[in-house]
Amino acid sequence: MSETTRVPAHDHDADHIGDHRLTDRPASAGPLVFVLCFVLMLAGFWAMAVSFDLENGLVFCGGLLLAGLAFLIPLARAES
Repeated sequence: MSETTRVPAHDHDADHIGDHRLTDRPASAGPLVFVLCFVLMLAGFWAMAVSFDLENGLVFCGGLLLAGLAFLIPLARAES
């Protein structure tokens, strides 16, 4: 006969990812980060649109960086 290993119903280490707990952030941080990133993205799009009227490549690059930052913030938060 072969022995079977029992797996506990709830693994308490499953609440951890690396050294961080999944519940370390306050619940209100998610919507606030969403609003911040949404505003950054819209500001970036606005700056890119205005750069065509101004014929200024630096304003376009700034808008591109703002829009990129709006996507980078949630990705960086998901890893921590």
